[in-house]
Amino acid sequence: MVEVLKQIFLGLVQGFSEFLPISSSGHLKLFQSLFGFESTENSFISIMLHLGTLVAVFIVYHALIGSMIVEFFKLVKDLFTGRFRWSAMNETRRMVVMVFISTAVLLIMLIPFGSHNLMEYLEMLNEIESLIPLGIAFMVTGVLLIVTFIVNAKYQHRRTEPSVKDALVIGGAQCVATIAGISRSGSTMASGLLCGLSREYMVAYSFIMSIPPILAAAATEAKAVMESTTPLTVEVAPMVAGMISAAVFGVLSIKAIQWLIKKDRYKLFGYYCLTLGVLVIILSLAKVI
Repeated sequence: MVEVLKQIFLGLVQGFSEFLPISSSGHLKLFQSLFGFESTENSFISIMLHLGTLVAVFIVYHALIGSMIVEFFKLVKDLFTGRFRWSAMNETRRMVVMVFISTAVLLIMLIPFGSHNLMEYLEMLNEIESLIPLGIAFMVTGVLLIVTFIVNAKYQHRRTEPSVKDALVIGGAQCVATIAGISRSGSTMASGLLCGLSREYMVAYSFIMSIPPILAAAATEAKAVMESTTPLTVEVAPMVAGMISAAVFGVLSIKAIQWLIKKDRYKLFGYYCLTLGVLVIILSLAKVI
């Protein structure tokens, strides 16, 4: 029962932090460090929690995702029949194309730099036992959110049709968010807002474009589990409880963001991340965590 409750709690952390601009990977690293999980168990639990949050996206945005899938196949047909016209794209098709461009930017992470690619370098950073880098990353997320909403308040005309430049900038922000403590949703949302896109549009755009990274994260962690020589001992009941918890709290998180963005209270997460980052650094230096 204790293990079930522990996984429900981690599901809550994953579900809320995956979509709230506070970094799910950062919070999971913090809580997993406190709970003392083994690395193999961490990876397997993360797989199930990521899949739970993926379910949440499909629940909330099932209609939009369905329309985008249909539009994708129409787009492929138009490309092969020579009927595709960039200037004639409707809003749904434009989102399909721009999400694809933003996601494709992640391929930069696979370009070799010396003996490793950028993704591997960032993974090394995330694996550092000290939580001081995590605290700094939380602070960066906090400052980014606060500054974004101060600047964004000056925009009078916000767009709902992203350009290629917008998609590239948002994709670049998603690359940086590979660092634990840098919020993926926060960085992509902030970059989109700074490009002049509307808040409501960026909520949907950010959550839809989270699908490929979530799947990639689950696949990467699955590979790590299969390659590990450490015996895997995870009970089914706690695992399922964690996944359901992540899905339920993921839905609540998305709904909360949709409401908070309209009420101009999104920047409160910036103050939260900034405070958390300072606290993590102080406790790390004091050898408390």
